[in-house]
Amino acid sequence: MKSILFFIFILPILIIAQPYHSLNNEPSKGDVYYTFGDNVNLRKAPDSGSEIVGNLPINTRVTVLEVATNKIDVSGGLELPWFKIGTKDMIIGYIASGLLALNSDNLKDGSSLLYTYRMEGEKTGLSYRKAHKQGGYTDLGFQELLTSEIQVKLMNSQGLSGIDHLVRVDYTAEACGVEGGYSLHSFNLKDKKIKLIGNAHSVSDAGIFSLNEEFILPNHENGVPNSIVFIGEQSESIDESKNEYRTVKLSREYRLENGSLKEPIKPFDYR
Repeated sequence: MKSILFFIFILPILIIAQPYHSLNNEPSKGDVYYTFGDNVNLRKAPDSGSEIVGNLPINTRVTVLEVATNKIDVSGGLELPWFKIGTKDMIIGYIASGLLALNSDNLKDGSSLLYTYRMEGEKTGLSYRKAHKQGGYTDLGFQELLTSEIQVKLMNSQGLSGIDHLVRVDYTAEACGVEGGYSLHSFNLKDKKIKLIGNAHSVSDAGIFSLNEEFILPNHENGVPNSIVFIGEQSESIDESKNEYRTVKLSREYRLENGSLKEPIKPFDYR
């Protein structure tokens, strides 16, 4: 591992815009989801004891026709509403919204990546599944979120050998002092788990304090072959009347071997 005291400017990656998700947002008519389970029950009414009127295979696209007032927990501690949904084949019924994926992204082998909110103990995160194009699915595990206001972006390997896809989870900071940044994960099609690479933090508080971190990947300008360069800059006000600031800039390079980091990415100590 190398530690150096310089900062590198990079150009952003062009990524197709993805939907914004939040547990604090109210779902509405017209929203689109995908079935997260296989042979998911559709019911005549928004109740787990209601008559089953149909079943949907995993990764079926559904449109919300109505949001019911009653809720049910099928997500390890999240009380979420029932939806009345419809499919392109005009199949209509009620489904617990916790059984629906927030989005479906195409993987390079023709399968699909699905993800939805879940809780494990006190942790709120995303549960991931790979929906096979021939039917069925593979569970890919749970990854904790820093906040529930997110955008999930599926990317290619960005030049990292031994990795098929990267998954970037961006956190939306809607106010001063609220943490943003993103989490970066790796995924190989033959594996059965999405792996956390690291968290890049970002927070700003009205000119008094700011923190910005970034992962430089091989395909970035100034990228290093088969390495991830972790950079960070923290600035805090020393004397606001004189516009004096203390700024610390740090950088570390992490090498990959056979698609895995030789050592885990560690948080910076800006003291």
